[in-house]
Amino acid sequence: MTVTEAKTFLQSLRSTAKQIAEKDRVLQLLRTQLTLSSGQDNSPRVKASPDPGLERIMCVVLDLEAEKKALEKEFSRDRELTLRCLSRIQKGQYCAVLFFRYICAESWNTICLKLHLSRPWVMRLHRQAVALFAQELEESVKRYMGDT
Repeated sequence: MTVTEAKTFLQSLRSTAKQIAEKDRVLQLLRTQLTLSSGQDNSPRVKASPDPGLERIMCVVLDLEAEKKALEKEFSRDRELTLRCLSRIQKGQYCAVLFFRYICAESWNTICLKLHLSRPWVMRLHRQAVALFAQELEESVKRYMGDT
């Protein structure tokens, strides 16, 4: 596996986490709208037919929940693989940089502060760590393909 492919894999982990968070935020807003629209004030309401607007919102909520669940499954699988690969990397600083960046989704500035290192040094560590991660990821994929 190339370094570019490994970096793309790691970046997709961050991207998936952001997508999950965004879907969760939208779901919370829609659920709030449903609660307010459905008359949760305990006053009796009589309607001849269901509100089509509420039905549409419910359909959107169900679709978003399904999409979020699929993303969570993908994220969990990729996170597990990433952690497995990181556990095989012997250099602690390499693991720390990749862990903070891609598992914890930290900014470069936060990583620099946590590791007490300059940004150029963290970027150098990152390049080296991604190269090692690429090797470990390739080995993990080979092992997985050999098991199936």
